[in-house]
Amino acid sequence: METEIIKPNKTALVKAAEIIKGGGTVAFPTETVYGLGADALNAEAVKKIFEAKGRPSDNPLIVHIADEKQLLSVVKVLPALAAYLIDRFMPGPLTLVLEKAESIPDEVTAGLKTVAVRIPAHPAAVALIRAAGTPIAAPSANASGSPSPTKASHVYDDLNGKIAYILDGGDCSIGLESTIIDFSVGKPRLLRMGGIPLDELTGLSDGVEGEIEALGTESAGRPLAPGMKYRHYAPKARVYLFEYGDTQGVELLCSLLCGEGKRVALILNSQSYVAQSGTQSGIFKIIANETTNEFVIRAALMNDAEDYARRLFYELRETDRKNADAVICEKAVDAGIGRSVNNRLEKAADKL
Repeated sequence: METEIIKPNKTALVKAAEIIKGGGTVAFPTETVYGLGADALNAEAVKKIFEAKGRPSDNPLIVHIADEKQLLSVVKVLPALAAYLIDRFMPGPLTLVLEKAESIPDEVTAGLKTVAVRIPAHPAAVALIRAAGTPIAAPSANASGSPSPTKASHVYDDLNGKIAYILDGGDCSIGLESTIIDFSVGKPRLLRMGGIPLDELTGLSDGVEGEIEALGTESAGRPLAPGMKYRHYAPKARVYLFEYGDTQGVELLCSLLCGEGKRVALILNSQSYVAQSGTQSGIFKIIANETTNEFVIRAALMNDAEDYARRLFYELRETDRKNADAVICEKAVDAGIGRSVNNRLEKAADKL
C-alpha cells in the first residue's frame, strides 16, 4: 500500500472522513504535531493506530473533539476549573484528563476510567472531526519513540505503507505536543509539559477555585497520559544534553567526539554563541561558516524558546537523515515554553 499525501481541500476532507467512519486511520495536522486518527468510539479502529505506530497498548491516547458540545459524548463530569480552562485555552494545545463517558472504549484509555481530551486549533483538524461526525482518537503520527512529526513528510517517512492517507496542512505552528492537566484525583496536576507553559495555567483567578500542581507524576507503572512512561522523541543517534549556556562543555565534547571520527550534529541556542563572535571559539566558527570540520555534519542555532519548540523535532529528524552518530543539544532557557522544550530533550537523551 502506498500512502497518499494530499492537501486538506473539501474533496480530501470528505475522503478522509469516510476512511475514519469506515474504521480506518488518517494522519492529519494540528497546531502541535501531526496526529494519527481513528474513530474514538470504535475499538477495532483504535487498535489500528497502535499497530501502525508500534505503540505499547498501555499508553493511552488523546481524544480530539471539534467543540465543547462534543465534549458531552466523551466525558461524564466537567469540574469548574476544567470548564474555565476550556473557555480560556481551547481550541489550543491543552489536554484535560477527565472521567470518561461509557461510549469511550478501553482501547483508547488503556483500561483507565479517565480520558484525555482536547480541541485542536488547526482548521483542517476541526474540519475532519466535523466531517467524520465522531470524536477522533489520535497520538502523534510517527513510529513509536521517534521524534514527533511536524511536517506531512515526517509522517510519510515513518508510516508509508502502514496508513492510506495523510492530510498535508503544512508545518505545525507550535511544534510540541499539548500540555496535559489531570483532573481525575483531588488537586489538578500537570502530567505533561507542552504547548501552553505552566505559568500561564497557574495562579488563575476569576473566582475559579483550585490550583494546578506544578509537578507532574511520572509513572513507572501504567501511564495516566501520553509521554509519561516510555522513552520518546529520540533520534537514532545518541543524544548528549548540556545546560543552557554551557558552551565550554559543548565545545569540549564536540572536539572529543570529532577526534574519535564520530559524525556530530549540534542543536544550540543563538543567545549563547552570538556573544562569542569576537572570540576564537571553534564551535562558533563552525556555526558561522568561518571554518569547517568534516565531522560536524549539521549545526542548528535556535533564536529563542518558541523557535526551539517549533524546530526541535525537525532538527532531530534531520540528524537521522544526515546519519549522525551523536547529537549535542543545549537546553533552552528554563522558563515558559522553554521548560517544555527541555522536557522533550531530557526524554530524548540517553540518560533517561
